[in-house]
Amino acid sequence: MKTVCLAAALLMLSQNVVAQNDTVKAEYGWLQPGHFYFGFGHRVATTSAINPVLDKYYRGKFVFWWWKPIISRPKWMIDLTAAPQLLYGGFYERSFILPAFNFRGELAFRYRWDEYVVLYISSLHYSTHAVDKLPISTPEELAALQQVEQKVNDVNVLRIGVMWKPFALGPIQQFSGHVGSQPIKMNYWFIGGGDLMFKKSSYEKYDRRAYFELQASSTLGGQRLLFKIDGEFWQTLRYLAEIRWSTQLSDDPMWDGLQIFLAYEGVNIGPNEVAITPYNGVSRDWLVLGFRIAN
Repeated sequence: MKTVCLAAALLMLSQNVVAQNDTVKAEYGWLQPGHFYFGFGHRVATTSAINPVLDKYYRGKFVFWWWKPIISRPKWMIDLTAAPQLLYGGFYERSFILPAFNFRGELAFRYRWDEYVVLYISSLHYSTHAVDKLPISTPEELAALQQVEQKVNDVNVLRIGVMWKPFALGPIQQFSGHVGSQPIKMNYWFIGGGDLMFKKSSYEKYDRRAYFELQASSTLGGQRLLFKIDGEFWQTLRYLAEIRWSTQLSDDPMWDGLQIFLAYEGVNIGPNEVAITPYNGVSRDWLVLGFRIAN
């Protein structure tokens, strides 16, 4: 319920969202305009063994992504990200199937070190929840469903890292990145249980205690071609690799107005597992073709 209420609050805050090129160059003050995008991706191929029920009902996803500055100053900013993601499972007897819901929330503090470097600390939350009951119709499907394991239900980590703003690198017109550590797994997200999140008993090791994001792009006229890879790793690795074409360009490629992408998500996800990959909520080892519309 808290997740639904937070998503609704972010939707109301986002009604005044306007196009804005660079989050660091935002106007200063409270609750300045942010960004929003809607995206849809559909699986075009699986790339590893998969449980037949997951193969049948895990087909794609709808993503609603909000980013909102809470307070911004010349050298620092506090902002909030909310990203509800609904897994798409197709249609059955004229009913629309949504097998699972994932929510990503992040409360971040950013400090501008210089023109290109931003230091970063955040409280990051993932949660994954079952939504619609799958229309299982045969004993074989029921047996397969009983083997499904929801690998990630609720993850809260503290992130510490550094971001560098886009710069030219040879023929690449824009190269940027974000690397850091997420060494502490907590019982609660900051917004949902701030009074308990830093109790000693909540400290746990997390098997993907480091993260990265790298992207390179080139523009020609009003179009951009971009390659991006982001992931989490330590004892295990999960990542997303994406090739993207976009138009209606923004200074930050994330907010280009129209984006068409082909992405590989996954790695280290077992055939019976429902898991997450960075930034993308519920995922499988699969190739996804999709689009985003941002403002």
